Amino acid sequence: MKWRTFKSYLTRTYIIPFKDQPELLKHPPPKYSFIDQEDWDLFVQSRLTEQFQNFSNSQIERRSKHKLVHRLSRKGYVGLADEMKKNGHISSIEEVDRSLLWKMARQNNKGEYVNEAVKEKAEKIDELKKQVEEGSLVGEGNFDILTMALGTEEHPGRVRGLGHFVTESTDLNVSKPINSKEQLRIMKSQLQEEKDRREKAEEELNEERRKREELEVELRSTQSKLERTIEKLETMDSTVQWLRSQFESFIQPSQDKSNGSN
Repeated sequence: MKWRTFKSYLTRTYIIPFKDQPELLKHPPPKYSFIDQEDWDLFVQSRLTEQFQNFSNSQIERRSKHKLVHRLSRKGYVGLADEMKKNGHISSIEEVDRSLLWKMARQNNKGEYVNEAVKEKAEKIDELKKQVEEGSLVGEGNFDILTMALGTEEHPGRVRGLGHFVTESTDLNVSKPINSKEQLRIMKSQLQEEKDRREKAEEELNEERRKREELEVELRSTQSKLERTIEKLETMDSTVQWLRSQFESFIQPSQDKSNGSN
């Protein structure tokens, strides 16, 4: 890991920023004078290939889609667990619930979650934990609260919420295989509930959008009717004015004759 991290650091710091300035890439960084010139030339050449650039861009894009990010920096889950023990949040590192570690790793100093996606999963963890405590849900082995909350099975070779180098075979809390068909049924049910919840939310959103569109159509129709009504009133007002003028012109000669006879 250190070797891979070192190569990544060299690439980000000393190669990519100067890829259009070949003169600055001729020699290894003075800070790392132990790097042979031949090794450096080969390394730079490999980092500037189109294949590597495409791979790097794909990884950047992939990382940008990762919403459930943690804030552990270099201390990792082990450092977090040790910190929680020192602060009295847990009594034993060996007995800590990895779902609790997962949540704590994604909180800032104020106890706030890094984004809404993480907050949603954390609330799901709390809900499942309550069900386990009430006895309405059973979770053990690699079918525990975190697995159910995230809605995906564990990846081979690592255990989420416990850091690097921890696998199912090295951690007793998650190494037990799922033997119960009932547990599988519950997990499928949990996943289906999550799917149904999302579909329901989408249906409600579509229904709200449909109602909004209908309201806009109704408002446009009402506005059109109002405009036509105003036009009719304006026409009627013009007609009234014309009739009044005709009436006044009709009665004026009669009044003049009457005044003359008097």
